[in-house]
Amino acid sequence: MLVVYLKRLEIQGFKSFAERVVIEFDKGITVIVGPNGCGKSNLTDAVKWVLGEQSARSLRGYRMDDVIFSGTSRRRPLGMAEVSLTFDNSDQTLPLPYQEVNITRRVFKSGEGEYLINKNVCRLRDIQELFAQCGISRAAFSITSQGKIDEFIMVPPQERRIFLEDIAGVRSYRQRKNEALRKLQETEDSLVRIRDLLTELEMRRVPLQQQAEMAEQYQRLLTLCKVVEERLLEGQLAGISHKEELLLDECEKLKSSLLFLEGGFTLLEKDLEDFKLGLAARRKGIEQQDNKLDELGKVFQEVNADYVRLEEKLVSCENRKKELKARLSVILERKKETKEELAEVEAACVRLRDLQLDAQQKLTGLEEEKRAWEEQKKLTNKSWEDIDQEIFDILHRKTSLVSEVRVLKNKKEVLARQQESINKKNVAAIAQLEELQKNIQTVEEKCRGYEALLAGKNAELAKEENRLESLTREQENLSAQLNSLSQQINRDQERFRILKDAENHQEGYQQGVRKILQATAAGVRFNGELLVLVEELLQIDPTYGVALDAALGRAAHHFICDTPQAAQEAIAFLKKEKGGRASFFPLSALRYWSSPVKGKIETVNGFIGRMADLITCKNWYRKLVEYLLGRTYLVDNLQNASIFAEKNKYQYRVVTLQGDLIQSGGLFTGGASKSRYPTTRGRKQELAQLEVKMLKCRREYSQYDERNKKLQAEREAVKNRIQEIRENCKRSEDAMRDNQHQLSIWTQELKKLQDFIENCRLESEELRYHQQELNRQLSELEKDLELVSAREREVETKRADLEKIRQGSEEKTQDIMSKLSKAQVSFSTLTQDLKHQEQKKEQIKQLLELREQEFKKVENDLHVLKDEISGILERKDHLQQQLAALTKRKNEINETIVFRKKQVAAWERYINARERRFLKIKEILMKSKQRLQNNSIKLQHLREQRDEIFIKAAEDNLRLDQDNPKTLNRREEYELKEKVILLKKEMTDLGEINFAAPGEYLEINERIDNIKQQITDLEEGKRSLTKMIADFDRVAAAKFKKTYQEVRSNFQEIYHLLSNGGEADLTLTDKNDMLETGIDICVVPRGKKPRYLSLLSGGEKALTGISFLFAMLQSNPSPFYLLDEIDAFLDEANLIRFANFLRKWSAGHQLILISHRYHTMEIADHLFGVTMYEPGVSKIVSVELSEYAPENEEQYIS
Repeated sequence: MLVVYLKRLEIQGFKSFAERVVIEFDKGITVIVGPNGCGKSNLTDAVKWVLGEQSARSLRGYRMDDVIFSGTSRRRPLGMAEVSLTFDNSDQTLPLPYQEVNITRRVFKSGEGEYLINKNVCRLRDIQELFAQCGISRAAFSITSQGKIDEFIMVPPQERRIFLEDIAGVRSYRQRKNEALRKLQETEDSLVRIRDLLTELEMRRVPLQQQAEMAEQYQRLLTLCKVVEERLLEGQLAGISHKEELLLDECEKLKSSLLFLEGGFTLLEKDLEDFKLGLAARRKGIEQQDNKLDELGKVFQEVNADYVRLEEKLVSCENRKKELKARLSVILERKKETKEELAEVEAACVRLRDLQLDAQQKLTGLEEEKRAWEEQKKLTNKSWEDIDQEIFDILHRKTSLVSEVRVLKNKKEVLARQQESINKKNVAAIAQLEELQKNIQTVEEKCRGYEALLAGKNAELAKEENRLESLTREQENLSAQLNSLSQQINRDQERFRILKDAENHQEGYQQGVRKILQATAAGVRFNGELLVLVEELLQIDPTYGVALDAALGRAAHHFICDTPQAAQEAIAFLKKEKGGRASFFPLSALRYWSSPVKGKIETVNGFIGRMADLITCKNWYRKLVEYLLGRTYLVDNLQNASIFAEKNKYQYRVVTLQGDLIQSGGLFTGGASKSRYPTTRGRKQELAQLEVKMLKCRREYSQYDERNKKLQAEREAVKNRIQEIRENCKRSEDAMRDNQHQLSIWTQELKKLQDFIENCRLESEELRYHQQELNRQLSELEKDLELVSAREREVETKRADLEKIRQGSEEKTQDIMSKLSKAQVSFSTLTQDLKHQEQKKEQIKQLLELREQEFKKVENDLHVLKDEISGILERKDHLQQQLAALTKRKNEINETIVFRKKQVAAWERYINARERRFLKIKEILMKSKQRLQNNSIKLQHLREQRDEIFIKAAEDNLRLDQDNPKTLNRREEYELKEKVILLKKEMTDLGEINFAAPGEYLEINERIDNIKQQITDLEEGKRSLTKMIADFDRVAAAKFKKTYQEVRSNFQEIYHLLSNGGEADLTLTDKNDMLETGIDICVVPRGKKPRYLSLLSGGEKALTGISFLFAMLQSNPSPFYLLDEIDAFLDEANLIRFANFLRKWSAGHQLILISHRYHTMEIADHLFGVTMYEPGVSKIVSVELSEYAPENEEQYIS
């Protein structure tokens, strides 16, 4: 009984169906017929395509837009293809609330496409899920194309197993198992990495502990060393101050003696200085102009650089603008998908609320029953419950008070230590946070650079790949053309060789003709003349070549000579050589006549003309032409030739284009020749044509081959470029991935540090509050403890009296509570599910809001970018004006510099003369000043030593007493230096100190605890995945085994029926491994021994494949079956049995068959014809079977 069936197929613009076609299907068997090439199989392709076929090759095309009607000589190509399927869903088998379900697929020439369900846009996944439970899909066996039957038989056993997996539904389990195996491998890899990390951290913890202890010892030695160095530097500072005072006194005396000497030279020096100042002023003026010129050059370069940067920035902004627009389209698509998901979740929430309401009502009933029973027990149990609760409260309160007193006392001791520890951690964390923020900023800049680089490389890669694809297609087409030309050349060469050999061996000529030809070729002349055959001198249009051969007959092989003497010598030669016989036309002796035509020649349809008039030759041979063909006429066919001859009373010879001949007097000659060119003249003509044709083909082949080599070289270059780009992309991606990984780690660490700092602050505040509360709580707790102990003794006495009363009503209460618990569990489960869906709904809403915010942000960025581009253009105009002004200013300054340099040259000559006099006088003062300079140097050395002491103190963070420094004798200074050396040696012996070790030691302990917890979680996940994989294997093996047994039984039964007693079986290649075993087919046709499948005839293979197909279909029924010419290889007897089988099998199934066979059409309930009413355009014709009932197959064929 059909539950859902295919009701209608609508096609428009799909392959050869240019116009809209609607096929109304009904239950039962529908057969579609039509001649080859009319478009029947396009119907199968249309059904597969609308159900989601994505492979253009499966649809017998190269690209997906090949399915769109490409046009004919009369019709223009279409821009869209559309196919719709309508299913009857009156019993609601499909999960949609409609009586009919319509699915549609469209594709446009631009490459865009869409799917629809009942005219509403949807996804391919929605269509696949809609029909998943019905066994309908583009890959299902219910839609079998041409050639699929052979695939069932000839595939290897392992691939044949895939067919049964699809039937059993095992493939989904295999996919889920592969996913679980992938996750298991990832879990194991994670365990290995985390255990390696744990081992590494464990190895680091012990050295860190030692480093922390060394850091503390180093701090103690450093403090002691600072104290000794401070005492040593204070003593050195006191000695330097004493030496400095002595040198200052000596310098004062030297200065007084020099004052007198320097006074005499003041006037001379002043005079020279005035001239130098004047010269310096002029030089300075020149330098200022040079500086201005340099500054203008720098300004010019800066402005020019700004102009170049603005150009680059403008290009960058334009690229960014394109990226933002592309991003807007992506965000809109994501918003659409999020809204669809929100609608699905809201529907689930409504369904769960209904279930929750039912559970709530059941729970309310049980609670009312419980309350009724509890009212009955209330009088007896109330007192017991009050007392029991009071005892429990008292004990709980007493225990709690004792515990709280003990805990509060412990807390008082811990709080102080916690406060100190938190402060230290907080200071260290803040320092790490600042360093980490700098690192993150640096890595983010690198990532942005890599992203920009990758975007450019990917665009370049896509361009090169498109170019490679175009070159590949062009080369494939060119290779096909080269192959075709090569085959054509080979065929022509072979044909030319055969014809040439026949010509060289003079095949087709009589013995006498061959003898004369051989003699002529050897240079023999007869009466000094060269003999030529008639066929070699007469030329005619190739269209009339066959007619000419028929009209000439044997005369084509007669020789032409000038005189009878030449003919006589040739005949004598043949007699002498016993070379056969030949005929000759001596032109000088030739006499011809043309009887006058009585009246006008009666012409007919197809009349072409007189043969002699159609011949081209030299005038010397014209009388020969008239002699041979003067009374011969050419007509297009034998029927018209017969009419022509009858009208003209058979006075003339009539020849047709096909070579039929009617002799004057009424003799008819005609028929067919085995050879394509039955005459030697035709052979010669073909040889000439072949030479021209082969020359042309070789030229074309050379051109194509040269183009092919260029394309190959270009493809190799493009491939190398693509490989280079991919390697560059990979290197950039690896670098960016490393930076992103490091950025992710640092970002997590930054978050942890921020949280840690915030937690430290909160903990510090909380500790201060607890310290205030502890004392007050302790005093209150001790008072409460005394009161609770007294009340405990009173209540224990009452409790003993009520113990017996309570026990009587326990059993009834337990029964009601059990029912109530089950109802509460059910209600709780539904509540949790509803809560989960509500949370998911809120998450989707939040995601939708984020999508909207992102959309607004990108729009805002786009507006800002447009404003920035406008500002850049204005700035460019301003910079161009500024560059022009700077160029003008540079020219003016250059002119000023030239003029001033001339003035400076004159002043320099005058000053040089004055300086020579001044130097002689100044030499006397130099020796006096040398001594003063030496003292100043010594004084400077002392000051440098003092500065070095202060620098060392500042670098080592030493505090010196500068007000009352105490001097040191040599012994004291030596002892202090020795002590410093010993202390530094002890510090050096400690080795390299890790001052961050104490903080790192605490951190590594926390990380080890976290990693151990992660290992526990991963191991639990690994056990869960292993169990899941085992469950998948068990379920898949059971399903496959069950399906195999069903298909095997069906196959045996169907093959036995279709083969009229033959036997067939399915066997497993490995019975012990149901998950990987292949499937073999064993067939024993009736009356034969078991044979290999490859040895079966075409019909036996077809019968086996059909049996296997219907065995699978019977195991996994489908609402309808579309079978394309699966009966093509069956003979008459097998076809009759197959038709009877289909008639019985169609009960409860909808069958749609494409066939040429009469017996298949005979069982049809509905018949459609496909025809091409115009070339390239298919049309559907519905046939009413009651009006057309042929009696046998011959009548149907006619």
